[in-house]
Amino acid sequence: MKLFRTISMLACVTSLNLIFIGKVLSQGAESQTSLVDTTIHLSDVGNTLQLNQEQLQRIPFHKLSSYGLLAPSAYSLKGDRMYFYGISVTDSHTFIDGMLISDASDFPVRVLQSYQLFTSRLPIGMGFSSVGITSLETMIPTEKFSAIADIYSDQAYNLHSINGELAFNIPLSTKGKRTGNTPGPTLLIAAKFAKSDNTDPIWKKTMKLNQESLSRFTSHPYRPNPDYPSNDLNTEFVKQADLINQKVPDNNGKTGIYPFLKLSIPVTKNATLSLGSYSVIDKTDVFDHNNAMFNASNNAVRSRRNFDNSINWNHQIDVNADLKLTYDLQLQYANHFERTESAEHGNNFFDYGYIGKFMSYKTDTYEIGNVEVDGQYYSNVILLNSHDYDTLVTFEPSAINPSVSVYTTDVYANKLNHKFRNMDELALAGGLINGMQPNSVYDLYNNTGTVSNNYQEMSEEKIRVAFNMKADYKSHHFLIGGEYNRETNSHYSVAPVGLWNLVRGLTNFHIIELDRLNPILVEHNGSFDTVKFNRKYDANSQRIFDYNLRQKLGLSTDGVDYIMTDSYDRENNTISYYDEYNTLHTINTPDNLFSLDMFSPDELLNYGNAYISYAGYNFSGGKAKGSNNPYSFFDDFSINASKPEYWAAYFQDEFKWKGLRACIGLRIDVYDANRPVLNDIYSLYPAYNVKEALTEGSIEFVKPGDIGDDYMVYVDKVNEPNRVVGYRDGDNWYNAEGIKIMDPLSLDVGSGVCPYLKYPEIRLGKENWKPEMTFRDYTKTMNLLPQFSLDYSISERLNIYTNYSSSTRNPQYLSDFRPEIYYNWLSSGSTEIIPNPALKPVRTGILFAGAKGIVWKNLVADIAYLVTSVDNYITMKYLLGAFPKRYFTVDNANNRISTNGFQAKIHWLNPQNSGVSAGMNLAKTYANKEDLTYFQVSDLVLNANIGYRFESKEISRMPASEYLGFMQGLSLQLFYQFRHGTPYIHTANNNHKSTRLTPNVNLFNLNVQKDITINKKAKLTIYLNIENLFNFKNVFEVYTKTGSATDDGFLTDPAWQRFINTQTNPDSYRMLYQLQLYNPAYFDIPRIWRIGLIVKY
Repeated sequence: MKLFRTISMLACVTSLNLIFIGKVLSQGAESQTSLVDTTIHLSDVGNTLQLNQEQLQRIPFHKLSSYGLLAPSAYSLKGDRMYFYGISVTDSHTFIDGMLISDASDFPVRVLQSYQLFTSRLPIGMGFSSVGITSLETMIPTEKFSAIADIYSDQAYNLHSINGELAFNIPLSTKGKRTGNTPGPTLLIAAKFAKSDNTDPIWKKTMKLNQESLSRFTSHPYRPNPDYPSNDLNTEFVKQADLINQKVPDNNGKTGIYPFLKLSIPVTKNATLSLGSYSVIDKTDVFDHNNAMFNASNNAVRSRRNFDNSINWNHQIDVNADLKLTYDLQLQYANHFERTESAEHGNNFFDYGYIGKFMSYKTDTYEIGNVEVDGQYYSNVILLNSHDYDTLVTFEPSAINPSVSVYTTDVYANKLNHKFRNMDELALAGGLINGMQPNSVYDLYNNTGTVSNNYQEMSEEKIRVAFNMKADYKSHHFLIGGEYNRETNSHYSVAPVGLWNLVRGLTNFHIIELDRLNPILVEHNGSFDTVKFNRKYDANSQRIFDYNLRQKLGLSTDGVDYIMTDSYDRENNTISYYDEYNTLHTINTPDNLFSLDMFSPDELLNYGNAYISYAGYNFSGGKAKGSNNPYSFFDDFSINASKPEYWAAYFQDEFKWKGLRACIGLRIDVYDANRPVLNDIYSLYPAYNVKEALTEGSIEFVKPGDIGDDYMVYVDKVNEPNRVVGYRDGDNWYNAEGIKIMDPLSLDVGSGVCPYLKYPEIRLGKENWKPEMTFRDYTKTMNLLPQFSLDYSISERLNIYTNYSSSTRNPQYLSDFRPEIYYNWLSSGSTEIIPNPALKPVRTGILFAGAKGIVWKNLVADIAYLVTSVDNYITMKYLLGAFPKRYFTVDNANNRISTNGFQAKIHWLNPQNSGVSAGMNLAKTYANKEDLTYFQVSDLVLNANIGYRFESKEISRMPASEYLGFMQGLSLQLFYQFRHGTPYIHTANNNHKSTRLTPNVNLFNLNVQKDITINKKAKLTIYLNIENLFNFKNVFEVYTKTGSATDDGFLTDPAWQRFINTQTNPDSYRMLYQLQLYNPAYFDIPRIWRIGLIVKY
């Protein structure tokens, strides 16, 4: 019986037996080795993965996000994307002392008291995540000061990092100064520092330019073409001799600090107030594979500043001997901010595309013609026909983007007379003007000097209130609670390089014509033989930017001065213009002449070819106050921040009856996106359904018998339709006879696929249009999520069980309301994915039924049948037949994704903190073949671990054996994973498609550590972690034609040899193409060594 109880205790703790028996220790507490007498059943084995502080030191993983690989069915793909039973984990799945954190990957793990991962049985009080919910508990406050420090370094052939963690438990009062038994307040302070030169180390070795060649290409990007009067890019003649083996990628590092604070204030013996705060402050170089060869110095930089804060009130009430109540109230406020920008230019948007000062010299041009002036007719006179004939353009390079300016400098240097007549001629020769970027190298790599054309700010505020109450009454354990969440998500982005093109296009647009109604006679030798015209001022076509620019320069806003925006000298603050008489002037300007607030919103939105995107910000990048009108964009171009709300309520009862343990609960999740959605995703405008068309429409038709009254009607043309050509019910289409058809384009009889519009003359955002014609409010979605667990003990050594968990995951991507897209609908790109604000939460369910038992001594086996289901999963959708234009979007799928399979686990549970510990689990799933391309599901996952620990003196209950000697305190832990690859669609030469799997994955990780006792209070641990011990060449993705991660078949395809041989330098093209194939996203990590030192006090 003692063995059974010991194993039961272990079962509650972990399914992988990395544990020891005894109380969970806080830092500074003394070890206790007494076995805990407990009545927890064998059924708890494998329900959760739980690790305590000692175990967390010994597991062979580098990242907190990787700890979950110890769980059954767990595997990860690129970017630490975790999967359990083929279902991906969401970002917001980690709770730290009850505080929900969206990203805990850099949390200081040495401050943790325990780690719990829920996969097969999800806690009913932690929701809005599909699977894989993590709960982290920090060190238990004690009345003694304690500290822990961990310094470690990660090393690989392409990675070098230095990291450190500190944690302090600080009692804020002493026992002698307190009265009664109430503990004193404590402060827990922890922080992690991390600095790495490579955020994505991979095993695949590749090459890069040597510094000499890179400097040569940067300083002289062009060479004259010997056969044509043009210039060739020097980078398109790169040779093998220009390359060296790449170790650490250039400009791909990360530096950050991650502090955590927790103040615990015991108000009474049974009531505690806790305040917690976790911050993320880091800066990361944004790796761009297209920059890797020639332009890594221009990688963007991403800065994060996340603050998560919480207040928790916990109160225990002992009502009587049979009833005990505990309730928790948690208030949480989070403020996250992220900025991506050029490290060089930041938010100086007009520096991104600035190359230098271009001075265009203009002269008037004339023609022979006839004209009437003041009633007098003049024939065969000289008539001015233009003020804009360029005779010369000069260039002064700027130091703001010297690696871009040199392209234009080279073009001037390579021309025989070093002169160009105008900027069009200069650009045709390869010169770059403001707002242009260098041509890419064979469309494979960005060329030297290419500026990162993206500035983005993202801001998220979140309020969360959670409450739960536990009631223990006799054999029942009741849990009731709920939570409320409200997010405020804002963003602002701008593509700054091209702003110069917009400036050039908007300036002088209203004075391009001549004022022919006011001719100016010019006398020569006593006769009028020449007629001139000034520029014509057209107020209606003057752009807002032009008006503001003239005002800023002190020029007449209704004048006809021709401003040469490219003559702006950014360093010296001057600009040139031609006055109404075409006389050249140069004037001084204010610092930073151009700014975004000089434009109007629609100028920056540029009729659908937008330079900006925003919500919660104003169009010029400032934070907006917001309004209660979701359609304010159509009045003043403001776009409100996204403010989804979601809340939950739940109830659960866990009880025992004879040999049965049952846990039954119900959770209700409600999601409200709080944004407008389209009335009909197939039409921007209101259209008649069958019933309305018969009663209100002008066309007479007979409804086929199988067509419902609510089906939408389609006609031969939008304006003045004559006949009905078909019907639609949701995504199902029918012809005029009511026969279902597969292709809606068959309803096009010459004018496109035309819904029977109620107001065919009205256009979105224009006169007489009202928002309710196109949009409606989002309909709240409610999900009832039952959960149950039934366990029956047939004997003390065997039980059978079944459990079911269900959960929801709210839409996160491509779900915003983007009014500017609808406003410029016809201008959106044909391949652009239009967000769908009507997305509903994804719902998942996991069912297990199995048996587990003690096979022999400490050996426990478990086998179960499993079923998973996913409803409303989000997938790509092409709306063929949509009006006024077909488009791509995302939508919730109607069909259910389901898998079934089995899970087998066997573990050797060790009741001591020494000796052997081992475990192995296998998960095999069988997915619907039609769904394999949606889920990156590995259908076979084997995770195993084995460890051995030599018992340390301070916890030994027996005299140490003499032969152990220095090996006391030594432990080894080995982890192994084998899994099948993930599915992809293989495309053969004859375009035949079939489903195949990427290569299988093998992974060994090792942890070796040695504990050294310094004295009763201090302890030293030296450890070595090795990930991918045997340096297996694992891959995540392959090219679909070849099934290889390093070859897509293009270079050897006979059909493409002619194309390859027509490149500027075919040998260079082949070499660069092959290097471009080595995409880091396809490859797993190399062997990584972590060497560390932990000091505890």
